[in-house]
Amino acid sequence: MLQNLQQDVRYGARLLVKKPLFVIIALITLALGIGANTAIFSVVNAVLLRSLPYHKGDRMVVVSSTTPSADFDGLSPQELDEFRAGMNSLEDLVGFQSQSVNVTGTDRPDRIRGAFVSANFFQFFNLNPIIGRTFVPGEDQPGAARFVVVNEKMWRERLQGDPNLEGKKLILNNDAYSVIGVVSSDFKQPLDPDVEAWMPMTYYPGNSGQRDARFTVGMGHLKPGVSERQAQAEATTIASQLAQAYPKENAGRGAKVEDLRNVLVSGVRPMLWLLFAAVAVILLIACANLANLLLARGLSRQKEIAVRAALGASRWRLIRQLLTETTLLSLVGGICGLLLASWGLKALLKLPQNFIRAEDATLDLRVLFFALGVSVITGWLFGLIPALQMARPRLQSFLKEGGRGSGDGARWNRVRGGFVVFQVAL
Repeated sequence: MLQNLQQDVRYGARLLVKKPLFVIIALITLALGIGANTAIFSVVNAVLLRSLPYHKGDRMVVVSSTTPSADFDGLSPQELDEFRAGMNSLEDLVGFQSQSVNVTGTDRPDRIRGAFVSANFFQFFNLNPIIGRTFVPGEDQPGAARFVVVNEKMWRERLQGDPNLEGKKLILNNDAYSVIGVVSSDFKQPLDPDVEAWMPMTYYPGNSGQRDARFTVGMGHLKPGVSERQAQAEATTIASQLAQAYPKENAGRGAKVEDLRNVLVSGVRPMLWLLFAAVAVILLIACANLANLLLARGLSRQKEIAVRAALGASRWRLIRQLLTETTLLSLVGGICGLLLASWGLKALLKLPQNFIRAEDATLDLRVLFFALGVSVITGWLFGLIPALQMARPRLQSFLKEGGRGSGDGARWNRVRGGFVVFQVAL
């Protein structure tokens, strides 16, 4: 079997080399179709399929309150503590809110993205500092010291990469914060990946200390085996209890528990799948076009096929040979398509968008397997019907000297006409 396959591949390669114009046209068509599908799939993979790059990311949920009109709202620090204490479906619950902050007191004043977080923020993300320490319990409460944790980029730019943090301070929003730790710049905070400095929640400018100061984004980890629906039911019960206990601030308010991925991609998921479907249709058009080219090319191979059949080649043997040729062609087209996809992806990521970072969408192993699968399936798609047509020659017609097989020509014209209609429809 393996020996026969090797013979088919060698024979198919020799035939393709003899038809350079056909091969060039086919490769360009395949490269465009497969390349477009691969580039879009790499984005779909990064946004919708790949695991979130966070500790226990598959169990990460966003916990928020809702207004009487069912609009989403944040949690106040008091509500965050109450949900954390009451939700047994969660392993932990963290709160944070991002905001641009002014950095002054140096030769280069600047404005950066900062975040005001609860004390368990870094433990929640299982993020260990590369220098110093992160927050400990109580350092997010009123009266706590003004500490700040920065990422590696800010540490190098603002603190000259000095590993001795003792006495190091940053002036943020006109207040002096002591730098206590440095974390890796590889960490990208959910919902705001540009954050460079983290401060205690109590110093958020909009924190009035009142229950209605709802500025915090709540995020938790579901316990193993607990569903989002169970957590939602529990959060709804707690919201109802808070409405009874604090009618002035919480009357009519509810709670919402939602998977983090859904929060991140809800606005782009339909668009990405629609775009993916569109490039899939483009690939089908390319397949129909190539099938027509194969049928046209097959007219010149009718006598060759008839001779092989007369010498004892079965119909399946002929089909296998023809499909080997188209699969070989599509695999080479797939390689060309990968090159186009790598270039196209770079161009795609330069378009105005905010749902994916350039380092996320890559031609990783899953994308490479996708390209391989698409290449093989494409070869079968555009090669199967021509192979079925070519593998049943009328021997008496084609083996006669000068025979042209007019009956087969009419049959082939009908099939080719059908492909044209299919392309127009797509």
